[in-house]
Amino acid sequence: MKRRRFKIVEGQLAKKLAVRYDTPFLKDASIDKAPVVSLESQSFTKEEKSQVQQSSYITKGGISYRVSSLKVCFHTSHHINEEVFHKRRSLVMINGLTRTKDHWVYFDRSLAKDLNVITLDPRGIGESRQKADWNLSIDHMSDDVKEVLDDLNVEKAYILGFSLGGMTALMFGLRYPRRVYSLVVINSSIGGGARSLRLYPKSILGLAGSLTKGGKSFHDSLSQYVLSLRTPVEMREWAANLWSNLEKRYGKGIMITFKQLVAASRFRNPHKLLAIKAPTLVLYGENDNFVASSHSAYIFSHLALAVLEGIENGGHELHFDKPFQLRDSVVRFISRDFSDYPQS
Repeated sequence: MKRRRFKIVEGQLAKKLAVRYDTPFLKDASIDKAPVVSLESQSFTKEEKSQVQQSSYITKGGISYRVSSLKVCFHTSHHINEEVFHKRRSLVMINGLTRTKDHWVYFDRSLAKDLNVITLDPRGIGESRQKADWNLSIDHMSDDVKEVLDDLNVEKAYILGFSLGGMTALMFGLRYPRRVYSLVVINSSIGGGARSLRLYPKSILGLAGSLTKGGKSFHDSLSQYVLSLRTPVEMREWAANLWSNLEKRYGKGIMITFKQLVAASRFRNPHKLLAIKAPTLVLYGENDNFVASSHSAYIFSHLALAVLEGIENGGHELHFDKPFQLRDSVVRFISRDFSDYPQS
């Protein structure tokens, strides 16, 4: 039997993009009626929900990760109260090219009131001790996610990936379908027939020109491309300072940048995505000047169970530009229970 499909588009631009790729989308009433699940799975007082705690760990394989959750989910400042922790659902967030768990800024904390949030440094990045070889692949990065879930004894989670992390999220959904509730893919790409280069040439040329300067100058230039043109100057300056300080802390990481770029270039088989069973939210910033929105539409067109949604005035790094809108879109989608939706 042919797998039943749903294709939902939110917004006029998303509809135009879907039509551009001849995507057979429809508004399936059963999706709207999908029951909402309690992400907490447990009742907490208003005071308990106001106290978010973060603690960092490292797996036996050397992958560094951070857990953001309610304070009552921890016995102490470091030890997790597993009985309470596992009564809540968990969300893994995977950042983009050379981005560490610290690059999420406050976005992970904002989601931690509703569910456990797990952020990580993939191999070769940030505080992770596992090195990245030249044969680094998106498969390896998805294994890093599995290693973190195994370390926490989390059997199943929501997986969110931004940019390069979106590729990792898709690969995780392909390789470990039983460990996924649903996927969220933000401003990502898979190469192939997206009718545009994976990165805007203007962005690459602009960044290449400032790369030799390094430091704050480079991050000032980066903010012009990965943040929306509508982002206030003060926020651009704040972001550039943050990124510059994180570079001082973790180093420039030129080699891992090349390794991750090579890994991303090998992720080019869109037809594999048809095998993904998890419902997937494909999000993009309508003012993304780094990765064309057509790539999100192209990913959407190769998924069986998917929603395509654009965030108005959002740039590439939506958790900087539009954190509240992004949070609302993510929570609205993952709160739906698709477990009874026909998969075949």
